[in-house]
Amino acid sequence: MADSGHALQNNPPPACRVLNVTNIKLRKIALLMLSLGFAGNAMAEWTAVSKEDGITVYADLGATSKAGPTVIMWFLFDFETVQDSMPGARFLSVTNQQEYNCKKHTFRRLAVSYYPRNMAGGTILHSDDVPSLFEFVPPASRGLPLWKIACGK
Repeated sequence: MADSGHALQNNPPPACRVLNVTNIKLRKIALLMLSLGFAGNAMAEWTAVSKEDGITVYADLGATSKAGPTVIMWFLFDFETVQDSMPGARFLSVTNQQEYNCKKHTFRRLAVSYYPRNMAGGTILHSDDVPSLFEFVPPASRGLPLWKIACGK
């Protein structure tokens, strides 16, 4: 009996071998998705949509997702001078994935990444993909033109 237990450890049943292969495939798929996600901002087709106070805002108009009154869109904030508002890191650009409810006039941030160089260049300094709470888009705010772009207003 001891020999058969030892044989099972060296030659797992076919179901275990399939599971191991599946796990390896899933890991490869996950790594591919992560690499595409990180490369996505670098490959985005950024279109300048506003410039004021040393900040140029770009939108990835080709990566817009719409479902009913909801629009999800990427923006890049590119700064002329180094920003140090994030503790422990200085950055020149930030990408935000925003979700807009065009009917309710609200928005929230879905993801944010900070970069040491302009135009989402360099290794990500900090990234967060915890959605914020929905907020109303204040009139006469920097967020209003972005809401208008996302909602086609």
